[in-house]
Amino acid sequence: MRDSQNLRAHNSGGFIRRLPEGRIQLILVLLLGFVLSCLHSCGEAPREEIIGTWRDAQGFQTVEFYEDNTTAWMDQDTITGQYRFTADDSLSIRWDVSGVSGMRPSVFDLTLRAETLVLRATNGAVLRFQRVIPGE
Repeated sequence: MRDSQNLRAHNSGGFIRRLPEGRIQLILVLLLGFVLSCLHSCGEAPREEIIGTWRDAQGFQTVEFYEDNTTAWMDQDTITGQYRFTADDSLSIRWDVSGVSGMRPSVFDLTLRAETLVLRATNGAVLRFQRVIPGE
């Protein structure tokens, strides 16, 4: 009976407490690395994945996002600007319009899934684009 009480007292510390100290640190470091890599990949995806050429379903409008944070929107005319992420799912574009001063940046909520980009403007307009694959 006394042996079973000792065994229960020894096991009550849980799995982690029975591991040598070096192993606990190793497990914690690996767990932290895994969590940070998940956060990094989730947080950076929209910023990197937006780079490229996008076209609306009707083919009337083409949008290009470049690595240097510039953008070009083309339909009958072309308008350029600089974009920046204000959050992982929010994009602000300051347009380059000659002769117009005091123009406010356009702000969009951004959703990026697979090859589809959806921008929701603050006025409620929804713009949907498909990625243009080079050579197609």
